[in-house]
Amino acid sequence: MAPYVEYELENGGTVRIQTNAGGGDDQRLELQSVQSLEDALAGVQQTAGQMIRTFKEMNIDEMELSFGLIANGDDGSLQVCRKCSESNFEVKLRWRSSHRIAGPGIM
Repeated sequence: MAPYVEYELENGGTVRIQTNAGGGDDQRLELQSVQSLEDALAGVQQTAGQMIRTFKEMNIDEMELSFGLIANGDDGSLQVCRKCSESNFEVKLRWRSSHRIAGPGIM
């Protein structure tokens, strides 16, 4: 497993992200991802969007989703991880309904 994954950015640059393999400071050992960082995040975006749509249909007033993303040194993908302490990115999504019902003392 490669200790770093290199992704292309929209502007033509690249970014190296350390994987869960570790690898110390040797940035020469890397996997060139076949997808851009934007493409790697597309699946995460679709998944989070579906979760939010599902919870909105349940008429929940407020919700928060928290998860970590980690670069996979085997195939260059970004994966949702269980332990945020091991993640490259920590993501928090918050949503509040704009249709709250006024309670006592709320105008």
